Formats: sequence, structure tokens, C-alpha cells
Amino acid sequence: MALTLTKTSDGVMGDLRYWAGTVALDSSYPTGGEALVASDLPHFSSIEAVMLGQTIVATNRTIWDPSAGKIVLMIEDGTTGIEAQAGNTSDQSAVTDVQMFVVGT
Repeated sequence: MALTLTKTSDGVMGDLRYWAGTVALDSSYPTGGEALVASDLPHFSSIEAVMLGQTIVATNRTIWDPSAGKIVLMIEDGTTGIEAQAGNTSDQSAVTDVQMFVVGT
């Protein structure tokens, strides 16, 4: 499946573009994370940086892996504070409304 992106604003800052909005995961999370590529965002030819907010679930954390170009979901066990990546094909459709800000060209 894929990410669901909902734009709240976008525009140009100097020679860079920006996109602000929310991202939601789906019902089949892939090992390594959900890919985000420039073509997912209108008028982008490259992604320079992605900033992600906290998920609505306190034990979940989204991070941007710039080398892979993926949004990775980490889940804390709720007891020890140890995190691990969400399992392959796991249903993460409850992870919605994660604030995302992207800068690129």
C-alpha cells in the first residue's frame, strides 16, 4: 500500500520548495519503512529534508531515514523504553495525522 498525504500548505522559500501537512500510514507496513519520493509531492524534483511530528500513539515514533528515503515507524514496548521497528506487513492504519514538513527543490 502507500502513505496518505494531506497538504495544509506549500510554496517556495528562496530557491527551495516546501510542503506542510499530515501523513497517515496504511494497513500493510513494509520492513524498512514507507517510501517517500519527490514525485509524491507536487512540483518537487528532490527531497532535501523531512521533519516529522509525534504520532497520536505515545509509544510510536516516526523518523525519516534520508539514506533510504523512507518514513520509519518505531514502536516502544511501553515498559522498558526499548524501541523496535514496526513489523513487516503489520497494520499501522491507526497512525494518522502525523505532522510533516518537507523541504526540497
